[in-house]
Amino acid sequence: MRTQALTLAPPARQTLINKWATSLEAENKSPRTIRGYCRPGR
Repeated sequence: MRTQALTLAPPARQTLINKWATSLEAENKSPRTIRGYCRPGR
């Protein structure tokens, strides 16, 4: 699988994605899971 460059969402949406990623990290989700959940939001 090729790695894809991370594209940032518009600022308001990116803030929500960052908060969501932080809460997923607090639940001890793996980095791969967090990327998978947050990618469609962009």
